Amino acid sequence: CAVMLEGGGESVRAENAEAETASLTYVEPESLFAQCTAAIGTRANVRLLRWDFLDDRARRLALATTDAERAALALPRRQDLERDHPAAFYSLDELQALPRGNKAFAGGPLPLVAVSYCWRSAAHPDPFGQALVRFAAAVRHAQRHRAQRHNALLPKAVAVFFDWCSLDQKDAQGNRTDQERASFQGALASMQLWYAHQLTTVFMMTDPATDPASDTLVDSLSYGARGWPRSEEH
Repeated sequence: CAVMLEGGGESVRAENAEAETASLTYVEPESLFAQCTAAIGTRANVRLLRWDFLDDRARRLALATTDAERAALALPRRQDLERDHPAAFYSLDELQALPRGNKAFAGGPLPLVAVSYCWRSAAHPDPFGQALVRFAAAVRHAQRHRAQRHNALLPKAVAVFFDWCSLDQKDAQGNRTDQERASFQGALASMQLWYAHQLTTVFMMTDPATDPASDTLVDSLSYGARGWPRSEEH
């Protein structure tokens, strides 16, 4: 099942003014928006996806009956998605304009969701869209039900951090351009923000991947035994 955690991190008590300023990285929304900002001649470190695009893709995947259909609907890497479906992403202005949640809860959470899941392979993390289908079902549930009595429902308009589509990935030959490499390294240096920030909501997809035809496990390595999911969880 999908596990939803809200407000995955808290600022640590600072011993001096410099440390206190640094701790604001996990409290203020500007630290997240900065990752989505592109200077002239550069690429933004991170692009966030529109929930309605992902929801539509997940619904179509759920109706697919063959691996070939599922593979054709699997999410492409960021660069290909930017080329073929540019409207799948939020602009920075649109992100900043999204309404925040109740400030009485965690200071007013952003409508921003980060996905933590196990990659199926280095070539493609979700080649048949199984993780996307499970994630979409969990988001729909969170939009209909409160996780806690005093917690607001997840809004309908949500921006999503999905690493395969949010970060610049290698091409089929295993390469990135210089701009893509700089963007990826910048994102990697601040990856913890998306999972530990007080204003984000994290969905941890802890179920192991299964073969869509036989429903048998395709990887014996659990979520907790993997490096990236383990770091995102903590």
